[in-house]
Amino acid sequence: MLNFTPARTRAILDIYDLHRSWEGDRFRSEIAEHALDLALSAKRPDAYLVRSALRNSQTTIVAKQKREYRRTIKLPANDNGPPTEALEAQMAKDDLCNSAQPPSPERDLEMRAAYTLLLEAVELRLGRDGADVMRRYEDTVEDVARDLHRSVDYIKELRRAVREIAFAMEKRIRP
Repeated sequence: MLNFTPARTRAILDIYDLHRSWEGDRFRSEIAEHALDLALSAKRPDAYLVRSALRNSQTTIVAKQKREYRRTIKLPANDNGPPTEALEAQMAKDDLCNSAQPPSPERDLEMRAAYTLLLEAVELRLGRDGADVMRRYEDTVEDVARDLHRSVDYIKELRRAVREIAFAMEKRIRP
């Protein structure tokens, strides 16, 4: 049975939103449908789930269309069919596809440094509980409360405080 982690659930919801927004475009809608099937697979890891499901889905759908195109036109087997540059250019312009790309090494370092600064600020202001809550942001409030032996309201309060600290740090970094 598939374990629906918060990351997998979020990825499936994101892909479903894409599918709904692409309903008028048969090709992109087919990519989103196939990506949903891929995201539901228990064999697919959670890391970069949306990006990898969309990329693999696009590859599969384009290959399928090329095969159908070759059969229809009766082209030789070594002909690659219609060019796909237009789709790749269109996906490069799409905000969700761009946000699903893994960060560059430089951006990854910046994000790790910002995370470390935020974790230090949270631990300084909220103590160990605040840092534990921050580290477990993908888990449900109920799971965190149970594991830390704290009340759900206390965990919600800590999460709110962590968001406030993050918001304040962002304002200082990017005025």
